[in-house]
Amino acid sequence: MHLTTTLWFATEAERAADRYTEIFGGPTPTVHRGPDGNVLAVEFTVLGCHFTAMNGARVAPSEAISFQVPCDTQEHIDTFTDALIGEAGEQQACGWLRDEFGVSWQIVPAELPSLLSHPVWGGHVAAELLSMHRIDIRRLLAAGHVE
Repeated sequence: MHLTTTLWFATEAERAADRYTEIFGGPTPTVHRGPDGNVLAVEFTVLGCHFTAMNGARVAPSEAISFQVPCDTQEHIDTFTDALIGEAGEQQACGWLRDEFGVSWQIVPAELPSLLSHPVWGGHVAAELLSMHRIDIRRLLAAGHVE
């Protein structure tokens, strides 16, 4: 048994699934077509998470739901951020972004929770994080060493 997140699109389900597996890797998406040959749904897996992208109607995604991608290096942060923003996405505060499909992502350093929760310098890290759009790991680490 596993949890599957469903993303609803007007007509972009296959394009979104292909884009996400191109960015993060994963097996080839499985496309389900209706009797007329149009794409109804696409099943895909990225970063170990199962998704179904479904075509049907334009439903505006909400920032109340986002996908967090913990990254081990600045290179990963930059690569995933650039790929998800592409030409139609938007960088937002604190490592958040909205991709071309309107889906919200958080591209963050894997060590962010431990940096933020440190009893002595977590507040310095939080203040630095709030000043950023794309996260710069070096700046967070430097903020964490301010006494």
